[in-house]
Amino acid sequence: MAKKKRIYGEGTITKRKDGRYQIAVPGADGKRRYAYADSEREAEKERRRLLGEVEQGKLPASKQPFQVHIREWLEMKKRMSSRGAGYKPNTYTKAVYRMDAYFVPVLGHIALNKLAPGHIQKLVNKMLDQGLNPNTIREYISTLHTCLESAVKQGKIDSNPCDRVELPKKIKSKNNFLSQDEALQLLDACKDHKLFSVLVPLALATEARESELLALTWSDIDLEQGLVSINKTLTSEKQEQGEKKLAINSVTPKSESSKRVLTLPDFAIAALRSHRKQQLAAGTPNPLNLLFPSPDTGSHYWPTSVSSAFSRFARKRDFAITFHDLRHTGATLLLESGTDPKTVSERLGHSDVAFTMNIYGHVTRKMKDQSANTLNSLFTASQKGKNEAI
Repeated sequence: MAKKKRIYGEGTITKRKDGRYQIAVPGADGKRRYAYADSEREAEKERRRLLGEVEQGKLPASKQPFQVHIREWLEMKKRMSSRGAGYKPNTYTKAVYRMDAYFVPVLGHIALNKLAPGHIQKLVNKMLDQGLNPNTIREYISTLHTCLESAVKQGKIDSNPCDRVELPKKIKSKNNFLSQDEALQLLDACKDHKLFSVLVPLALATEARESELLALTWSDIDLEQGLVSINKTLTSEKQEQGEKKLAINSVTPKSESSKRVLTLPDFAIAALRSHRKQQLAAGTPNPLNLLFPSPDTGSHYWPTSVSSAFSRFARKRDFAITFHDLRHTGATLLLESGTDPKTVSERLGHSDVAFTMNIYGHVTRKMKDQSANTLNSLFTASQKGKNEAI
């Protein structure tokens, strides 16, 4: 092969025995970058392009299969998660599932630098055809976007193909909640249940998430002051041995606003006192000092098991709600009673009042009536004052 001499640093163009041209340009990291062309004119264009990339500090797009980058990205997130510097274990588990179930089978074989918006758009359309909820699709593509954004930051690709994908419009979910009378009926229905007689009143009284309630220990409860400290949550995580085995771990909440101390109403304190008395009388081992230890293991309840049990319990008694709906119920009843949105937001563990109102700002019939009555009182009083003045 004959080489065309050039000044050092400008790269070389070499004609191969097969008639093609090989372009070699030294990179900023000392490694040579290669490309190939069918003619000397195309080779010269390619040489200039490579030099331009080197001068701008860009790395050439990676040709590795996308699934290789996915594994590297997941491994990085796993390390960060184990050190408390990245995804929470449950979020990491969801990312693994989404990649393995949807993205690796369809997109994994494509070279990273060849992955185009059209590939992802085709997958989005397929998800819609399969009947996936638009909100679910948006969540899945969000995970994909984060993965590809990592490739952009590493210089493997110049832009994120997800940025040019049309996603289905987000559907605003309708929160289900109980009225005040229905909530009182549910409390009455739960009073003889071993678990729900205290878990349900506490859920309605704190508006806490199920995973937060099941993580509580007696150290988090101050019965004398009537306070509860929400400072941890439960997550599920795949184990190294046995892919299908999940473990329950107590971890700190995902944001500082999730940690909160709430004042308990009398009905919740009464339920807790009764629960504590029964727990001590039973003498069941409770090595973790849990508020709700599983009678089978002495450790935490599985959140999914409690959710399923509550759904069956509620359905048999004609309550069309899930356990998470108790959170919606508590927030809605507070708003109906005139509690200011900021206070409700803090009790829910939200970092932004606007976020709270976007979710719980539905206007119930009672709130509509209250606003109408308020306006009626204002204008009636004003009109009455004018008439008396005349």
